Amino acid sequence: MEENRAKVFWLLSAFSSMTKIIAPLTNHEASIHFAPNSTKVLSIHDGLNGPELRRNTVLEGKELETTLANSKPETMTFDLQVQNERKSTLIALPGSQPNATKVGQGNMEAFAMALAGYYKVPVEIRVTSPNVNLNWDFESPEAAKAAMATVDLQQYNVSRKDNGLIVISD
Repeated sequence: MEENRAKVFWLLSAFSSMTKIIAPLTNHEASIHFAPNSTKVLSIHDGLNGPELRRNTVLEGKELETTLANSKPETMTFDLQVQNERKSTLIALPGSQPNATKVGQGNMEAFAMALAGYYKVPVEIRVTSPNVNLNWDFESPEAAKAAMATVDLQQYNVSRKDNGLIVISD
């Protein structure tokens, strides 16, 4: 399916804002490019507050490239944290099995997992407080519209990239 053929690249440029570059492949995989302006530590966790999967120190002027992949049937999230930055980035990658649950409640991580799993699209959450409580009911046939119907649009921005990546930020 063409809609499921999007490899997502994130160029993390140390860091208050991130530049993202999107290139085609699969929505079950994300390539992370990290090129800080000064020496920084990038740690990748299995979900919000989960165990650390990787930690890399990247020197000023150098670049780190690493890949995240979801080979599981269910949606997975990865939490990317950069030393001394207030915002972390959650990346939800759909699993191989669709999630038919269209109604739910939880924090931003749970919402990202539900959105990614139901619509089979990668989701990026870049917010200061991911523990805000949300209620969702996926009525729309489009992931971006479902996200806009769920989050407070006066507090959050929702966008859809050409490959289907949904980005929610504050």
